[in-house]
This record gives sequence, structure tokens and C-alpha cells, in this order.
Amino acid sequence: MKSVALFVLAFFVGCILCSTCEAVPIPLGEINDDSRGGANVIASGLVFSWSPVDEPKSLDWGVVTSSDVGRTFTQSAVTSPNFNVFASLLTSGTDDFLMIWRSFPDIVGVGAGTGKLENRWLNKFIQTESVDFYGWQVTEISLTVNSLTIDTPGNNPNGDGIWTDYAYDITFTIHGIPEPATLFLLAFGMVLVRRKQGQRGI
Repeated sequence: MKSVALFVLAFFVGCILCSTCEAVPIPLGEINDDSRGGANVIASGLVFSWSPVDEPKSLDWGVVTSSDVGRTFTQSAVTSPNFNVFASLLTSGTDDFLMIWRSFPDIVGVGAGTGKLENRWLNKFIQTESVDFYGWQVTEISLTVNSLTIDTPGNNPNGDGIWTDYAYDITFTIHGIPEPATLFLLAFGMVLVRRKQGQRGI
């Protein structure tokens, strides 16, 4: 009978938590990326984007310039039609491959990228049993520009003035809410802890 009571109590606590978490997503983890380089183009900004290894789709945060240092840009299912591809990748429970690209706006074919497995990219803020955020719903991914310098023509290696040097440090923060099953487990754990505390007279 006590087990049934605990189950019912955990169910209602889970429902309460669910309504709260839907309103306030929490940071699940982050990805840091930094690099420097140059290209034979004239540009005043960079575009940072993600792409999976087996999908032609990409997710980008628009053109970022030196004046955006300290700012944060956010993408979600509302702002990007490709968002759910990456939300699924981050919650698949498998160690997926993720490319992070840097390119110049309005210039096709000029850019570079770094690819790693998720376990090499992710700095997780929460404890999960998988390499990613399996058991959670990713609701948004934000890009924070920690530092960015763009210099044209920079070191001008060709001597024709057509060159841009860049250096950057950026952070992507993944936000989300628990899946219903995860919420129930969290609630059940809370109930058990409170029960043990009650037995100890705390």
C-alpha cells in the first residue's frame, strides 16, 4: 500500500515539475570553440554553423561581427526549420559526429570546419547515463561571442589587399527540459529522499 502511495505522490510531483520545466528550460551543457586563420576574401563578419555528418541540413546563427562580442544569439524550433535535426542529434543516446563551421557571409565555398564526436565536444552540466542529453528535450541552442577579431587586409600575404584574418572564441549553450519519464524518475527520487529523511527525524 505504501508503494502505491509513493507511486501516486511521485506522479503528481512529476506533473508539477513538468509544468514548471516547460516554462523555464535549464542549461544542459555547452560546447566551446576557438580558432584563428585567414582567407583571400574581404569580409567584416563570420557565420558559425553546425552540420551532422550524414545530413545536408545546417543550423546557423547569422552573421557575427566584432561589435557582437559579449552578445548571445539563440536558435529554436520557432526560429529555424532545421533545429529539430540537431535537437534529435543531441538527445539520441549515441555518440554522434558534429561539424562546427566558420564561413564568410555571401561568399560561397570559403570556410573551414572542425568535426568531433559528441563526447569530445560536450561539457555537460547535468548527469546522464548516455554521452549526450538522452532523456531530455532540447528547446534552444544559444551562441555567445566571447571574443572576435576580424582584420582586413590583415597580413595581406598576396600583396593585393584581398585578405581577411580572424580569431574567435565562442560558446554554444544547450538548453532543455526533462522528458516526462525523466521527470517521473526525478520526482520518485525526491519522494524517496524525503521519506528517508522523515524516518531519520530530519
